[in-house]
Amino acid sequence: MFCYRLVLVDDRYFMYIYDGDKIIGLIPLDKNQSTSMGKVKEYEDRFGWKQCVN
Repeated sequence: MFCYRLVLVDDRYFMYIYDGDKIIGLIPLDKNQSTSMGKVKEYEDRFGWKQCVN
């Protein structure tokens, strides 16, 4: 099952997508936190991804 981590790099948010412990994707988001969180919610709803627990 895929999960994601939201990471802030140089004032920009990114979603790192994991399959277990392996990174399988990277989605650049926005510099604005609320806009980025809106995109994260869209991806959660569309693909069923959850935030990684560890």
